[in-house]
Order: sequence, then C-alpha cells, then structure tokens
Amino acid sequence: MKHIPLIAFFKPFDYFYLNPTTRLYHEILEATPGVVTVSLDNYADLSVSRASPDVVVFTPFVFLGKSREIFADTISRLKRAYNVPLLSLITFEECERYLKAFLEIRERSPSSVALMTEYDLHAMDEEDPAISLGQRETDYFLMSGPELYDFDLHVRGNISKTNFNHDLNADSVSMGYDFMMAKQHRIVSLPHVMAPQEFHLSSTIRHGDKSRRISVPGASYAPRRAAVSQVISQYPKEIILHLIDKIAYRAGRVIPSSSLSHKFLNGYYQKLITASRISFTCGSTSGYFVRKFIEIPAFGSCLCTFNYSFLAQLGLHPDIHYLPIETVNEIGVYIEKLNDLEFMQHVNDLTIAAHNQILKCHSVYARHKQLGETLQLIIQGRFSGSYWDNGEYRYRDA
Repeated sequence: MKHIPLIAFFKPFDYFYLNPTTRLYHEILEATPGVVTVSLDNYADLSVSRASPDVVVFTPFVFLGKSREIFADTISRLKRAYNVPLLSLITFEECERYLKAFLEIRERSPSSVALMTEYDLHAMDEEDPAISLGQRETDYFLMSGPELYDFDLHVRGNISKTNFNHDLNADSVSMGYDFMMAKQHRIVSLPHVMAPQEFHLSSTIRHGDKSRRISVPGASYAPRRAAVSQVISQYPKEIILHLIDKIAYRAGRVIPSSSLSHKFLNGYYQKLITASRISFTCGSTSGYFVRKFIEIPAFGSCLCTFNYSFLAQLGLHPDIHYLPIETVNEIGVYIEKLNDLEFMQHVNDLTIAAHNQILKCHSVYARHKQLGETLQLIIQGRFSGSYWDNGEYRYRDA
C-alpha cells in the first residue's frame, strides 16, 4: 500500500494580517494533499496518537506558550496589528500545552519548515525561537531568499541620496543577510503571492478609464517620501489626492475593529492603484522584494520603480514589465509623457505584460505547485534550498 505523507501544519489559531501573503500560504498549505492542520482545538488528538509526521510546518505563533512575558507581548502585538477572531479565548496555559505538544511531535518528525513570510531582514535575530529551533540540517525556513534582496542598491546606490540610512540599522541588515547566505541551502524561497480575486481584467487595463496619473501607495519608506516631496508635490491634483490617501490611511488605522480596518485599507489601496495610470513603489527598508511590486500590475497600474536586481530574478524586466528610474525625479518625466498616445500604449503594454507574468509565476495557482513540489522534495530528503532565476523557481544542487 502506497505511503501517504503526513504533513502536520501547526497553526494554533486563525489570524489575519493587513498584508494577505501569510494567510494565502495558510490556504495553499491546507489545500495540499497530506496536510493536517494542528490547532489549539485538536492538538491533543495528534499528540496522543504518537504520530510521527514526515514534515512539520509551523507559524511563529506556536511559541506563545514559551513564557508569560512572550505571551503578553505577542497578544499585545496581535491586538494592535492583526485580526484574530477568537483572541479572547486564547490563554497562556493552553498555549503552553500546545507548545509542548508541538515540540514533542516536531522531535519525532525528520524535517520542519518555519513560515517566516512576515520577518524583516533587519529584525532577524538568531535568538528568535523560530530561528534558534532550526538547528538540524533538515530544518527549513520559508521566506524570501537572498536573491530577492538588493541591499547594495539601497545603501550604496542612488537610493541612499534620500536619507535612507535614517530608516534602519545597517549592521542589523548585514547580520540578517549573513544569516540568509549561510542558510541558503535551507531556505524555501517563496515570496509574496497574489490571490485570483485580486487580479484586474486585462481588457480593462487596456480600455478602462483612469482618474489618476500617478500614485505612491503603501508605507512611507524613504524613496516613497522623496517621490512625494520632489515630484508629486509639483502637481496640484496629484498632491491633493496623495494627502487624501494619507488621511484615509490614518483613518483606517484607527477603526476599532481590526477586521473592518483591514477590509477598508486593503480595499482603499486596491482602488487607488487601479485608478492610477502609473504607481511608484520601492523595496522595503532593507531593500528587498515587497508585495507592492506584484500588487501594482495585478491591480491594473503600471509599475514604476528602480532597476532592482531581484525584479529580473522574478521575471520582471525594465521597459518590458515596468518603467525604470535611477532617481525619483525621473518619475516626473513619465508623468509629462502621459499625454503622448504612443507612450500611453507603451504603458498599457508594460502593465499587461507584468500582469501576465505575475499570474503565471506569482499567483496562488503557481505557489500551490511550487510549494507542493518543495514539500515532496523535503520529505524525500532531496531538498537543498531554492531560488529564483528570471522568473523560474529553481532548486539548488545538493
């Protein structure tokens, strides 16, 4: 009789973050054959059965029961930034028993995968439980691999001229990057992903009306601040719309219900990007691939950004999939050219090409296949890390 692999997915409870990537990975996992979700409701069943999963996949929240201090700090963070429908029912004692069961079952499993899609490079700490637990050569980390960072461009390139260094501790970034380089043979390099319902129709990209020429959505990283102060501020309509965006963002943040807050903010940003002919974004504080790079084309706007090396790794190329710039002032050149019909055709072509590339390589459909194949290789003992190369998800040689 053929052995059906058992993949134990330790997710103590349902939780929703403003960025939907983690939630989408949960849904992908739970739709994968052989996966059993182990929550606070049913962990005792698996523990009592003395099951030995082929691989254990877990979220960082399994560690709520490590200490009362960690529990209190994490619950506070969950209240601030997450929507956790049953948060009031979660107790330290139950989390403590859950963690014990997790550690026992993980010990019986030959491999593990830590879901670290919400970790920032500059905040990585080897003392973090999710990292310190992964001491075996068969313990893996699902996160953006080192090929999806362009630290050099952010710190030593033109972007540094926007006072970028005020936003982070470069030593912390270097420590995180060194960790990833040392562990690259154990990294499952699966970055942000888009759900089917998030994709705009190609026909409306080409023929739909746009009420905005340019937008700068998302967190105010230094290059985005510079784009607003140096370029957007020169256009009365655009700066007024940007100020409205800021007010809407702040209003969304103070909505008491985290569920309603997330719904409002996600809906607002999707609408403002969809309404924009061009949308500018940049890498994160530490210079890596963020979800806006794929949200913008998926939502039907033309991506305008720096020529990051990781974009080519993901299959996105300048003047084929996005409008490239070297300095934020060049955004103004593109805004002025929007009156030219030939340039407008070029903008539409870029948007559709990027939209199609993301649907092909970075949609839930693509990630389901990529993650499923990766888990099978881990179970077979044949996984030695993965990486991206010109839009192709590849495996490192053993």
